[in-house]
Amino acid sequence: MNSTTGVYDQPIDQPQIRESRKHMNSAIRKLPVLLVFVMLSSACGFAQKVKVGYDKNADFSKYKSYTWHAPAITQTRPLLTANVIGMIQSELQVKELVSMDQGGDLTLITH
Repeated sequence: MNSTTGVYDQPIDQPQIRESRKHMNSAIRKLPVLLVFVMLSSACGFAQKVKVGYDKNADFSKYKSYTWHAPAITQTRPLLTANVIGMIQSELQVKELVSMDQGGDLTLITH
């Protein structure tokens, strides 16, 4: 480079430009994935807390039946409630517990 030529007077290095564009495009493609990850991670922070109460010394092998206790309030999300209750019933059936309308060995309460 002589004293009369400027930086922009030099020939353009095409392979170097292509390589820098690849890196920039790669970073731009990763941005939506990163945003989705951040959104899902923050949603976990607002998840509801599940509280379970039971006697830790109880021998659950003695129980053979269960009864559902209906909640006092109307459910705001009936499909979700039905899904959760269905999953619980499936797990109880695997453990060979029988559902009864009244007088079960266990009483299950949902809130």
